[in-house]
Parts: sequence; structure tokens; C-alpha cells
Amino acid sequence: MRWLIVSIAAAFFLSSCASNKPSAEALESLSVPVNWTNANLVSADSSWWNEFHSSSLDSILKEAFVNNYSLQIAASNLKAAAAQATIQGADLFPQISADGSASRRKQNFIGLPIPGSEGGVLTTQNNTFGLNLSASWEIDLWGRLWKQRSAGVANFRAAEADYHGAQLSLMAQVSKSWFSTIESSRQVELAQATLEAFSNSYNRTIQRYEAGLTSSLDMRRARSNLASAEANLSQRKGIYDGLLRQLEVLLGRYPAAQLKTDKMLPQLQQTIPSGLPADLIMQRPDLLAAEQRLLAAKATTSSAKRALLPRISLTGSPGTISGRATTSKCQAIQKSGRNSAGQLSANCTQCICRS
Repeated sequence: MRWLIVSIAAAFFLSSCASNKPSAEALESLSVPVNWTNANLVSADSSWWNEFHSSSLDSILKEAFVNNYSLQIAASNLKAAAAQATIQGADLFPQISADGSASRRKQNFIGLPIPGSEGGVLTTQNNTFGLNLSASWEIDLWGRLWKQRSAGVANFRAAEADYHGAQLSLMAQVSKSWFSTIESSRQVELAQATLEAFSNSYNRTIQRYEAGLTSSLDMRRARSNLASAEANLSQRKGIYDGLLRQLEVLLGRYPAAQLKTDKMLPQLQQTIPSGLPADLIMQRPDLLAAEQRLLAAKATTSSAKRALLPRISLTGSPGTISGRATTSKCQAIQKSGRNSAGQLSANCTQCICRS
């Protein structure tokens, strides 16, 4: 009997396990949808704040996109990354350079007995001009330069993702600060109404106390409630001013707490859809930037390893140089030093121009 009970229990356990295990046919027939409904509501590039239908929020966000300093820094970093990617990819093409030179040299020879010279001074002047062209091209035999360019492109894409992340963060911060400011203003109105109510109650209590209809305890309690309401109103105003200044800083303004806000919170017309897949997390800009930086690090490591291999480069460098010497005073001396036969005199044969 015991053996029969054990056998029945084992059979029941095995049958339950077999029924819970999906079959191969069921797994093959399972189809996962590629797209999901209401994808536009969760897109990173969509203007999701338009769902609130608030013109004030639209104008505030436009001002933040133009004047926010953090977003301007992210845009400048994106431009720098683009320029750096261009520089890292320039080594794949031939490099051509040109330089020129020009010089002038003047010498004075003093004390030589030269006839016709003023004070025995001989002056020579020499002008030199040069032009040099050079061209070089490294054959990317091992793919080192290509990996270097790939690292620059990946860093640019990471900076681009950071810029989009800064945009999304600015949208969220401005919107959250905007809603908090409106909520705080409503809290100030509520605190003001509470103060007025406690003030009226305190005045009536004073009148009843003076008429002898209530005790001093009720009067002191009403005075305490009035003081608490005044303190609460002052605290709410301080919070409201702080939120206004924080919002003005996000907008690139001077934090003077002078921004005008709406009186009522906007109403969300649509709700967030349910059943969104977990793949949406891959749209986060910080994850995309981290992925691109990882690819850039791998490409840089590969380029550094390939730099140990031999390189083949083609170089060429044509150039020219010309010199021209002028001796103005020496030419005059040669004319004055010729005799009647047309030959140089003995004094001019010692001139530096003859050599």
C-alpha cells in the first residue's frame, strides 16, 4: 500500500513538471512583436511637453534652449569632438606642407684705403630667397590610422549623445521646476488664506474675551495659531522665491525672483501607456555615450598595439634657393679706379668686390 501511494505521488509530480515545461513547437510558434503601440510618447526626440498644452511652458523651454549655459557647454564640447575626429582622420590622406624663407645680410668694411669712398667705408648687401615643398603619405598597411579615426568618430558620437542627454535633462529640470513653482505659488495662496482665517478668528476671540464670554486661554491659543500662520506664510514665500530663482538660473537669467508663472497646473490629456518593453532603456543618452566611449577605448588600444609594427611612408621634398648680391658703393669705386687704358688701378685690385 505504501509503495502504491509513493508511485502515484511520483507520477503526479513528474506529470506536473512535464506540463509546465513548454514544448519546442510552442517556443517556435511564439512571436514577439517588433514594434509597440504609442511609441511616439516615449521617443527621446519627441516634444513630450506639448502634451500639457501650455504655451507658457513652451516659451520657457525655448528660452532655456537658447540661454542655458550648461547646454552651451555641451554644444561646444560637441563641436570640439567633431574637430578632433576630423584631425584624427586627416592622417589617412597625403600631407603637403610648404614654407618659404627670405633673408638680407649687410656688411660694412671700415678702414680700407679705397679711393672715392667716404671715410674708407665699403658696404655689401646680400639677399637670399628660398622655397621648400614637402609631401608625405603613410600607407595604412596594418589599419593603425583607420583605428585612430574610428576612435575619433566614436568619441564624437559619445559627445553627441551627451548633448542630447543635456537637452533631455534640461527639459526635465525646467519642467519640474516650472511645476514646482506653480505648486509653491498655490501653497502661498493657501497660507495667505489660512492667515486671514486665523486673523479673523483672533479678532473675534479678542472681542469675546473683552466682553467676558471666553477665557484668556482661548485668547492665547488664537494668538498662537495666528503666529504659526504668519510663520508658515513667511516660509512658503521663501520656498517660492527660491524656486523662482532656481528656474531663472536654468533659463540663463539673473536670479531676481521676478519671473511670472501661471496660476494653475496644466492638465495632462493622455496617460502613459502600459506594457512598454525593456529595450526602451537603450534610448538613454548616457548609456549610448558610455557604449561609444567603450568603442573608442577599444579602437585606441588597437591603434596603439599596431603602432609597434613597421611603417611605410612615401616622402618627397623639392625646393629652390636663389641669392643676389649688390654692392652699390663698390661699383662706384670700380668706375673711379679705372685708368686711361680701362684697367683697374692698383688700389682697386685690393677691393673686396674683385674677389
